[in-house]
Amino acid sequence: MARRAPFVLYGRMLATVNKRQPHDIDRQVGENLRRLRTARGLSQFDLAGVLDISSAQLQKYEAGQNRISAARLYCSAQVLGVTLDDIFAGCGGPLPPCNGGRADIYPSVPEEPLVVDALRRIEEPVMRKMVLSFVAALAAGQ
Repeated sequence: MARRAPFVLYGRMLATVNKRQPHDIDRQVGENLRRLRTARGLSQFDLAGVLDISSAQLQKYEAGQNRISAARLYCSAQVLGVTLDDIFAGCGGPLPPCNGGRADIYPSVPEEPLVVDALRRIEEPVMRKMVLSFVAALAAGQ
C-alpha cells in the first residue's frame, strides 16, 4: 500500500488521516462535546434525542470512537448555544472565519472555553462584572 504524504494545517504537520480510525481531532471534538453538553446540564439522552441518534452513538462520539458528521456537529453547536470554534477548541490553530464570521482578535488559550462556560453560568450581572474585573487586574499585572 502506498504511503500518504502528511497533512499540513497552519504550518503544523498532522498525521495522515485514516478513514477507518478516529483521529486525535475526533477525540478532542468528542471531549469538547461532552464538556459543553454537561456544562449546560444536558444528559446524553437529551442531546441524542435532538440529534436523532441513539445515546450509545453519542457516547461513541464523545469517547472519540466514532467520527461525527459535519451536519451533526453544526446541529450540536446550535443546540448547545456554542460556536464551532468551541467544539474544535484545542484541535490546533485558530479556525478561519466562516461565511463572513468574525475572527477572534486575541489568540485563543486552552482554558478559554472553560472560563467562558463558567462566566456564562454566573447569573448575577454584578458578580460577572466583578469576576471580569478580577481577571483583567490579573492580566494587567503580568
